[in-house]
Amino acid sequence: MEIPFIVADSYIPYIQYIVKFPMKLCLLLPAQITHENLLNINPEALLIRTRTRVDRHLLENTRVNFIGTATIGTDHIDTEWCQSQGIKVVSAPGSNAGGVMQYVAAAIAYYCETRQISPDTLTLGVVGVGNTGSRSVKVGQALGMKILVNDPPLAEAGLLKEHCPLPELLSKSDIVTIHVPLTQNGTYPTFNLIHSGNIHHLKPQSLLINTSRGGVVDESALLAYKAVHPGFDFILDVWENEPHLNTMVLEKALVATPHIAGYSIDGKRKASYMIFNALFEHYGQPTPVELPDVPPPSMPEISAHTVTEAILKAYPIMNDDERLRKAPQNFELLRSNYSFRHEFHHYSIQGLSDSHKEKAMLLGFKTIRSNN
Repeated sequence: MEIPFIVADSYIPYIQYIVKFPMKLCLLLPAQITHENLLNINPEALLIRTRTRVDRHLLENTRVNFIGTATIGTDHIDTEWCQSQGIKVVSAPGSNAGGVMQYVAAAIAYYCETRQISPDTLTLGVVGVGNTGSRSVKVGQALGMKILVNDPPLAEAGLLKEHCPLPELLSKSDIVTIHVPLTQNGTYPTFNLIHSGNIHHLKPQSLLINTSRGGVVDESALLAYKAVHPGFDFILDVWENEPHLNTMVLEKALVATPHIAGYSIDGKRKASYMIFNALFEHYGQPTPVELPDVPPPSMPEISAHTVTEAILKAYPIMNDDERLRKAPQNFELLRSNYSFRHEFHHYSIQGLSDSHKEKAMLLGFKTIRSNN
């Protein structure tokens, strides 16, 4: 069998570990993955992240027959065209769920601490309850919140015990977190899912969190609603027209980060593992790739009196906010050079009461018995 030639985004974590499989590997920066370069290099497979748009313009007349994207979604890939050309497309669904759960928990914890609100007095609305949304449900449960869910495809399939129509969920929730793919077609398109025609359903004193895709929320609607209701807040990790941010939206956001919600070490390892092994399988390689275990954090033990305090010590979300606000023009650089976080299960918490220990363990934390 001829040794396959593979082009890979050099920023894919653990990419160095696939060389154990006999192949010719060419690492390129995202900006270098162009149609011209693919024609010159002539690879059979392409490993990418979201920053590479895959369509006819990139791949026409190339030999590429396998696309592996180290991401949960494929909205950056023209899957219909790839299918018509016999190109296999593989993604890593669910790989970032733990990181997104951590982000949503930190977002809610920061909101509650700054607004001096107890989370167990609030209602959490979760829009989209797949891999990431179901983890946000767990966050709400750990924080003692009432939970409403909206996911029409799952409800239609009979997979939800309870389902709340979107307008009702918006009107009854104190915090709304969105976890849907970006789609413009089909029965339930999600492009501009939150827009000027329905954003008024939100409570004037509420919080909207978007970690899905920028196009799911109409940013002009956010600004208009915020102008009328100053007590309304929004937290954005994803943006329209990334990496070119609307500076007014950035200024008004309670928390603003550069599309890194799912950027945990665990999640990146899992995504790489999934696409590497799909590549191996594609070429008939029977032995799965082996990746090193995630090393422990530098300070794995945390002292905290409440779950929200523990959350923010494990992930001080405002550090990411500060970096983006200082240099929004460096959006891509901040994202590409991000220091991947350790998920909650890597941390042990000391100082919690028994009731808070139970909540912390729901999020994956380990707890340490107090000496007192």
